[in-house]
Amino acid sequence: TFMVVNIEIDSDKLSTIIDKYLDGKDSKFIKDLISLEKNYYSKGTIIKIADANFLGVLAKQFIDEVIPNTKVLCPPYDTSLELGKKTLLKSLVPGKCFISLGELNVKVQVNGLGGRNTHFVLSMAYDLFYLNKLRLSPEELKKIFILSVGTDGSDGPTDAAGAFFSYNEFQKCSAKEICEEITKFESYHFFKRLGTLIKTGPTGTNLMDLRVICI
Repeated sequence: TFMVVNIEIDSDKLSTIIDKYLDGKDSKFIKDLISLEKNYYSKGTIIKIADANFLGVLAKQFIDEVIPNTKVLCPPYDTSLELGKKTLLKSLVPGKCFISLGELNVKVQVNGLGGRNTHFVLSMAYDLFYLNKLRLSPEELKKIFILSVGTDGSDGPTDAAGAFFSYNEFQKCSAKEICEEITKFESYHFFKRLGTLIKTGPTGTNLMDLRVICI
């Protein structure tokens, strides 16, 4: 999360402002995160509070409580979904949980309803479950869980932040149906029918997208 202020500000002044509105633990937490950078596009200062890497640290801490040794993967930010997915598939191995950060762009070919997160989940589900690109056993397929959300609470043009897909959903859908939905770019309506859309509402922050894949 970044904030651009068009005034001259230093770390001492910023620390005073934070202390005015936050107490104790919260104040220290924010001050440990914040850094100041020059804004080269206009006058003023960029206050950097957190970024996708920090999101990865928090997500790993949370998931490690359930699935130890979660691995954080950082494909190039703002790359295409296909390139990002290809990078991820090379890293995934059975028995682990993976966190992927940044945004994967989708080039929409037709006028369907969805966002990059729901489209990613649908596309990755097709690769892992139906094409079985990792050559997993039937028992290993049962352990797959795929989730992708926008941290701002909105997945592009929809009211969903993202969606998830697991073996339970795999049993309800055919390969033909998944392929058709991908082609029509209708991931939103697909996950709405399944009941696996994730709706958080606006979160008030934006650290790009968070993807979680458990194998």
